Amino acid sequence: MHKKSAAYKQLGNSSDSELDFPFGKDKKFKVLLLGSGMMTATLIEYLTKFGDTHITVASNVLKEAQILGEKYGSSVLAVFLDIKNI
Repeated sequence: MHKKSAAYKQLGNSSDSELDFPFGKDKKFKVLLLGSGMMTATLIEYLTKFGDTHITVASNVLKEAQILGEKYGSSVLAVFLDIKNI
């Protein structure tokens, strides 16, 4: 089992009742990644090692985010985000 860093533990401050994620209730942490660029895959790989994290990748290039979701499994949700249209 991996030891989590203090920074990683701080990601779990929200309660499970805030959002209904399609991954199931066994996940403790919720992470929103803005963008699907070069370092996103490395970060997703690190976070999925713990097995207790919901990861939402919000990107203006939906196909890239979907590819990451397919690569790293059901803990990753890809969504389209156009920052100019909020």
